[in-house]
Amino acid sequence: MTTLNSMSLICLGIIFLMIILPTIFYCFPPKKINAVYGYRTAFSMLNQDTWTEANTYFNRKHLQFATFNFAISLGLFFVLPPLTLLTIVALSTTIPALLAMLLTSKHLEQIFDDKGQRR
Repeated sequence: MTTLNSMSLICLGIIFLMIILPTIFYCFPPKKINAVYGYRTAFSMLNQDTWTEANTYFNRKHLQFATFNFAISLGLFFVLPPLTLLTIVALSTTIPALLAMLLTSKHLEQIFDDKGQRR
């Protein structure tokens, strides 16, 4: 297998992981507060209500952004050379998660006070 084909396969694998991982988190959100799995911030872990709200919102947003990013990356797969695509895909895998994190943080601040009680 040539280096070009190997890079193409790596890019394709990363592109599919972009959509598979958020889908798994969306379908199987964490039920209880834990330090291993889920949207874990000090604020989201204040109580079960903040935890459930944070993980529901984050997983929905992350999946939406990841689906959009997946579609664009898959389209680019067919038009960009493998090395350029690998660079773009590697950099863009964090964008959906970062956007979802920022929006989740704002969402939690809007509906909960500093003690984790609904406004």
